[in-house]
Amino acid sequence: MSAALLPVEFSLSQNYPNPFNPTTTIEYTLPFDVSHLSGEPAPIYRGGGDGSKSPMDQGDFSKVRLVIFDSLGRIISTLVNEQQKPGEYSVKFDGSGLPSGIYFYKLSGGRFEISRKMLLLKKHLQVYNLSGNLMERL
Repeated sequence: MSAALLPVEFSLSQNYPNPFNPTTTIEYTLPFDVSHLSGEPAPIYRGGGDGSKSPMDQGDFSKVRLVIFDSLGRIISTLVNEQQKPGEYSVKFDGSGLPSGIYFYKLSGGRFEISRKMLLLKKHLQVYNLSGNLMERL
């Protein structure tokens, strides 16, 4: 991917589907020049015949965390906790073992932090016989 096609700002999309049951997708982008967000001076790349490397060759990585929280602020899952290059990312979250409810996901990298809300809505189908007795819960 060339530097011209890389994103220039952080973004965190709304998960989809939302509400979800039991899986959802979270997408985010990391900008090309993240060094100013981590407190480090931005590197200078001269390019040309002096043998200097492009930012992509230098490995323009950013420490990224994507964490799921419940409504009480407890960490439910850490989906991402690693150095990542600039670009677009997609992560699946599986809420199979969780009860229905509102959850939050937070993306952080450098000085950047953003969170969004998502709804896990488990639907239960109950089958009754003609007498009104519960036969099955799916």
